Amino acid sequence: MKHVLAILALIVAGLLIAAERPIAWAVPMVRAGLPNLHRVDAKLYRSAQPTAEGMTNLVRILRQDWKVEDAIIEMKDGGYGYHSIWCHLPRFIRKTAKELK
Repeated sequence: MKHVLAILALIVAGLLIAAERPIAWAVPMVRAGLPNLHRVDAKLYRSAQPTAEGMTNLVRILRQDWKVEDAIIEMKDGGYGYHSIWCHLPRFIRKTAKELK
């Protein structure tokens, strides 16, 4: 029973977080076997892999004209499961975006 309540609490928390998301951010999706799946646009999706997060943010910057810092904020605060252990990702995104522009 505790597990069921914990799962329900997580679902409600996720819905509350999703309700506060800026409209420009990726849209959360639920698919079996695809944790942390989000639709970035009609052709681009992202999921739980940290390197995919970094690469998706580069797409946002290079193809969708997002500011680098906006993409990093979305990665960190967008509900994708970002953890401070991946502290290299913002540096990687900044450096790579600068090199590719």
